[in-house]
Amino acid sequence: MKKKFLACAVLAATLSVTAFCGCSQPKGIVSIEKTDSVGLIDYYTISYSDGTTSTFTVTNGKDGKDGQDAPALTVDDVYEFYRQTNPDISKEEFVEQFLLLDGGESQSNLNAVSSMLCSGLKIYTFFNVNNAWNGTSESYSLGSGVIYRIDEDYSYILTNYHVVYDADDVSADKITDKIYAYMYGSEYAPARDSATGEYTVTDNYALTCEFVGGSPECDVAIVKVDTATLTAKYPHAKAVKVNESYQVGQQVYAFGDPGGYGLSVTKGIVSVELETISLDVAGTRNFYVLRTDADMTHGNSGGGLFNADGEFIALCNSGSESIESINYAVPAKAVAPCADGVIYYNKQDESYHGTYRMYMNVILTESNCRYVYDEKTKTGKVKTDVSVYKGEADEVNPAEGTPAYLMGLKSGDVITAISINGNIYEIDRMFDISNVLMRVREGDSVCLTLQRDGEETTSAAYVATKADFKAI
Repeated sequence: MKKKFLACAVLAATLSVTAFCGCSQPKGIVSIEKTDSVGLIDYYTISYSDGTTSTFTVTNGKDGKDGQDAPALTVDDVYEFYRQTNPDISKEEFVEQFLLLDGGESQSNLNAVSSMLCSGLKIYTFFNVNNAWNGTSESYSLGSGVIYRIDEDYSYILTNYHVVYDADDVSADKITDKIYAYMYGSEYAPARDSATGEYTVTDNYALTCEFVGGSPECDVAIVKVDTATLTAKYPHAKAVKVNESYQVGQQVYAFGDPGGYGLSVTKGIVSVELETISLDVAGTRNFYVLRTDADMTHGNSGGGLFNADGEFIALCNSGSESIESINYAVPAKAVAPCADGVIYYNKQDESYHGTYRMYMNVILTESNCRYVYDEKTKTGKVKTDVSVYKGEADEVNPAEGTPAYLMGLKSGDVITAISINGNIYEIDRMFDISNVLMRVREGDSVCLTLQRDGEETTSAAYVATKADFKAI
């Protein structure tokens, strides 16, 4: 089966080879109503977001009061009722998981979408390409983006690498040198000058952006705009709030410019937690992506995938050419460390337009793939054992002098977490290792949590050196 890129004028891709799945979110309480009274006993009905109901009773007479003078029903009353069958849940967990405190699902949806409209953009990128008539001419590609960071001097916009890259561009790096962006409500577009054949803008809402950098390996790119210009033209603009967690079955929204018809929102769910697909992004590469049935098409590339709280959870990048409701997005746990690295290294050296990853120089293997369900939270996730490869009898892994060797790793060790300067990141699968190591900077202290012979232990701390990093 073939996949498509979602930006205009981008090549087709090939099908993924691996798929994993998870579990849906817990239902929420939509309303609590008193539905009957018999003597001193009041009967209440709880309505849930999935359409089911349950009942419980409250006996009046507390503190000598009954009837209309009885104390009002409180969250504590509902919590105590729930604890009769779920004694281990704390009040904070109960409120967070089950109570809708913002006016119900409709209001929650409206709040989420309104938040997206303050951070999403459509992006025009321009390329000079050869043609058969008069040498080179200017063409454009249309994609989407989200405001990732708003700093005092510049604001940073997140999009796909394939939105800013065109293999047919005549420049050496194939990267666009002209970028315009518009936020929701300003549905303008650059126009071609009939005399010069070049595209220009005549409106007052276009944001002239500059390429900062990116990584084709992650299909992530960053462009920037002067913050004073952004806030003057779009006073409501705000950066996204990033949430690196998600669950299969949870409601999501895709925001972008499908088909170039204007910024819009589509709704769906997370269909598959993680799978691999192969795409042509400056060469054929494999990507770990989540799958969603939220509608996307050409032009959605680089747009955000948001949860019901309006938080950014993934970067839309591709979809199926032949099957509806199969679309893909790069999870925020891969996007965020890549984007942070691009911004960090460009601030160190404006001539550098990529990012780096630390390498421990150890061969790892992945096994024992399984679904782990948490009865307490009613959620689950797929996990694997990421371990140091034992190899053949004459193989040495890790090799002497490597970071992994200096940390004390041994064959068979299972890596369960990585600590960077005391900040701990859990490792559930192999690709988590690569994502976390993008967060490491020269001089950072790195330590691993390990399972060794059935016991938990920690590695020696290692301070990352310049030689440990490679460009990605």
